[in-house]
Amino acid sequence: KATVFNKEANYDRMIGALQESVRRRRKVLVFGTPYLLLEICQKIKARQISLKVRKGSGVIFGGGWKSFDGRRIPEEELVRLLSETFGLEPRHIAEGYSMTEIHGLMLRCSHKRYHVPPHFETVILDESLKPLAGDDVTGALGIIDPFAESYPGFLVTGDTVRRINAPCPCGRSGPMILSIERSAGREVKGCGGIMAKINA
Repeated sequence: KATVFNKEANYDRMIGALQESVRRRRKVLVFGTPYLLLEICQKIKARQISLKVRKGSGVIFGGGWKSFDGRRIPEEELVRLLSETFGLEPRHIAEGYSMTEIHGLMLRCSHKRYHVPPHFETVILDESLKPLAGDDVTGALGIIDPFAESYPGFLVTGDTVRRINAPCPCGRSGPMILSIERSAGREVKGCGGIMAKINA
């Protein structure tokens, strides 16, 4: 109900809050899925509103890359729109890998690697769900989340990833995710696809 039927009212509220932040010269952090951020950029442009946010603001996106109509949004197109809409340099627009079941975000660096935050412990599992050892392993991603309260703190995702543990050219070190794909036999999910089903 909130996402579909009240969507326009929520966009109005969000745009109003952004305008107030710009007026008061406050920094903002805009976070959302690619398809929602695409829509908000289109609505701001259609209304001919200037929303050039204060220096030090940022945009983070993550989740399904498809729009409501099932079209894949090119990353370059989204970053360009976000940069134009909010007056931000592309380096202040970042992508993150996460899911609703965990409390955190793995931000992607300029070398396209998703860095695992220190409060997560990642476990890479083989087909029989046995942990794989090593600094360069590929398998099903499991996450131990110390902040989970309403459900068990260990989650086996439906994603197959390649995780390495090494210094990154960006300057960070520690575990990082290099590639992500849906595990074989798992339903293809994503916020855009789910919303498309709800709208149908």
